[in-house]
Amino acid sequence: MRELTATERREVDGGHPMLVVWVVYTITMPVFAAGVAVGASE
Repeated sequence: MRELTATERREVDGGHPMLVVWVVYTITMPVFAAGVAVGASE
């Protein structure tokens, strides 16, 4: 694994709150929807 450049390290340290929120939302929504569907089918 290569070393991060200064710019990349700053981005990682600073974070991208909206990007993080989008990723979490994108991952959790299908899981949540599947859970609701399974719960409703029982």
